[in-house]
Order: sequence, then C-alpha cells, then structure tokens
Amino acid sequence: MSPKCKCGRLKTRLYMQHDYPELCWECQALARESGATRHSSIVRCPKCGETWEPNWDDGGEGEHIECCPECNEEFEISVHITFSFTSPARTP
Repeated sequence: MSPKCKCGRLKTRLYMQHDYPELCWECQALARESGATRHSSIVRCPKCGETWEPNWDDGGEGEHIECCPECNEEFEISVHITFSFTSPARTP
C-alpha cells in the first residue's frame, strides 16, 4: 500500500531499478514526531493525529484556533506566511 501524502508532494525513491512512493519530509515529520511540528500546508491534531488543510478565514499571521474534523479537539495553530517568486526565463 502506498503512503498518503495529503499535501500533494508525494515523492519517489529509486531502489533496485524501481520507483517507490514516499511521503515528503514534512509529512514524514507529522507522522513520526510526537512533539510540535511544522508543515507548509496541513496541520495535525495533537489529540488523535488526524491531518488536514486548515480553514482559517482571518488570513493573517499569528495564532488561530482550529477544530479537528475527526475528534472535535480545539487547539491553537501558529500561522507564518512566506512568499516565493518566479521570474521568467532570460531572453538572449
């Protein structure tokens, strides 16, 4: 059974001429670590471990309250917004 990477960044690892699906490093940390973790697109419930994309309507940085869709646990998440820019190719 292949791993489920909810963030959509499933990667593959080459082993003996075959590609095997593998979770991205952020989703690996969510599954493995019991302490606080960081992810660029999903959150993890501290009670049951369920993961999902947060729906925070405030849209700003700072602390926000999330409610787990699986066990209804309410907890605080910290939102940090970053930007990435892509430039067009250089022209000759």
